[in-house]
Formats: sequence, C-alpha cells, structure tokens
Amino acid sequence: MPKRNPDKGFNVHERMILVTLDRANRPLSQRQISEKCGMAWRTTNEYITQLEGKGYVHCKPVGNKKMCELKIKSSVDKLLGNQTK
Repeated sequence: MPKRNPDKGFNVHERMILVTLDRANRPLSQRQISEKCGMAWRTTNEYITQLEGKGYVHCKPVGNKKMCELKIKSSVDKLLGNQTK
C-alpha cells in the first residue's frame, strides 16, 4: 500500500497526479496522466476517481477520452505540504 502524507491523507500516487495536473496547467487525459506519472492506466484511473470524489480533481468526457484538471484553487505545493519534489 502506498505511503500517505499523515497531514493531508494523500499517498504517493495521488501526489504525483496532483503535481502532474498542476504543472500541466491544462486538462490532461487519463492516458497522458498515466504516461507522465509512469503508472498503469488502471492505477491512474483508480486514484483519479478517488481524487475526484474528494473534490480535488474534475474530469469530463471529451469524445472518447476523460479529460481531467485540478478543481482546487489553492497551490498544490501548499496543499501537499511542499512535498512535490
């Protein structure tokens, strides 16, 4: 099981997804996120669904893709406690 940040409740995969979306500064498909994070598509889908449920990520269908972007307005660095490196 991936380690969680005890202060915020994010594991390493969730942090990678949040940072990737923050740095992209535009919506990305789940495939793009999985490639940039080096995760399997299924793993990426699972964590994106969790982040979406927690209200941090918003996804919408565009054609046959699911495009995702950050829903949060605060800095990801601040949200993750500056653990983005």
